[in-house]
Amino acid sequence: MSFEILPDELLLIICSYLNGIDVLRAFYDLNTRLNSTINYYAKQMNLSRIRYSQFNQYCNMLIQTNLGLQLRSLSLSNNRMTSNRIMLFTEQVWPLNEKLPNLECLALSKIDYDELNMFLTNLMSFEKLTELSITYDGSFCDKPVSEIFRNLIKNIPSLRKIIFTNVFLSLESIYDWNNDTITHMTVRIKTTDDLIIILQHFTNLHFINVSIEKFEIPHANQ
Repeated sequence: MSFEILPDELLLIICSYLNGIDVLRAFYDLNTRLNSTINYYAKQMNLSRIRYSQFNQYCNMLIQTNLGLQLRSLSLSNNRMTSNRIMLFTEQVWPLNEKLPNLECLALSKIDYDELNMFLTNLMSFEKLTELSITYDGSFCDKPVSEIFRNLIKNIPSLRKIIFTNVFLSLESIYDWNNDTITHMTVRIKTTDDLIIILQHFTNLHFINVSIEKFEIPHANQ
């Protein structure tokens, strides 16, 4: 009996007992029908909780096959189990915008300021990126992080949803914050003046979730 005569529903049940990387290693690029069946696993990948060997296997697949063309959503983390994975991924899968040209959603967890600053150029090269989630590792001076936030919203015109967590941003009024593309925003901000800047300059916001470190009456010029 040939494995390929099994119905898609049964193949997907088998896949449900495997992690995404094992599914891709076993079935990807065997034939058109299997590629279509496991399309879900090719389109999204969470590398936050996998072994180092599996991480390398997936990076090699992105380099050696056209799997990166299918990827739409990617999660990377520098948690205790996967330290330095974000920069390691950047080094192995280079250039990112050519290997992952259709990436739409990206989540970076436990990333520090230096890593994020180095990753900035890569982020701005994704032409189809619509959702970006960044979780910082530790406490950082708010000013340089706020400058990175501004660079992201100014230089990724496709971006619609942005999430910044674990750091308070200070949106200095001297900068041009005008934006008509961001529709969803989750941030932590320093003061109510920062909230006024968001409400005045992000003209297409449909959803906003903010945490304010210091709640006070806004300045008169706001």
